[in-house]
Amino acid sequence: GDRLDWILQSRAPAIKVLENTRYPLERYKAEVGGLVVGRVHHGVVGSGEPDFSDPRGQAGLWADAISRHFGDVQRFLDYVVTCNEVGQDGDIVSRHSDFEVRICEILQGRGYRVAVGSFSVGNPPREGDALRENWRRFLPAVQVADALSLHEYSAPRMWTSATLHCLRYRRVASILAELGVQCPPIIIGETGIDWGV
Repeated sequence: GDRLDWILQSRAPAIKVLENTRYPLERYKAEVGGLVVGRVHHGVVGSGEPDFSDPRGQAGLWADAISRHFGDVQRFLDYVVTCNEVGQDGDIVSRHSDFEVRICEILQGRGYRVAVGSFSVGNPPREGDALRENWRRFLPAVQVADALSLHEYSAPRMWTSATLHCLRYRRVASILAELGVQCPPIIIGETGIDWGV
């Protein structure tokens, strides 16, 4: 419909989709050839968000939900993201990483390329050594992922709070390099001017 026409006319180089409808994805790939990132809405899994008290078990449930949701359109997807804006600080980052490692094993075994993280703007939080520690906890996931997904918002202008909100990907790449890890491709999965930051 109208959204598809707008996307095709805009020649958007990348799109993120929650729907699993073949026709628009097929047309977008054929006419634009851009990057397509698939993400399931948390309601598709049922629990809302992963329960990181059992990260490996939850990874199996989420991988199955992602595979069911996108199975018919998998060939049009360049990446799938695993979850959205969860597990972003302290010890839970380690459990989030365990979840991501396992879900990567499962989904990559099924032929998907996986983008991990999808951290909300400014997350994982903290500064200096505490920020580096949060990323150190997430390293196992980064090392097995095909891409890293981040969300970058700011207000009243996109460059307000540069490297905290918007352009944070630069700081993340630098931290990962300091930690001796090759940074995978970074996908800015959400962005814009948001007065909620």
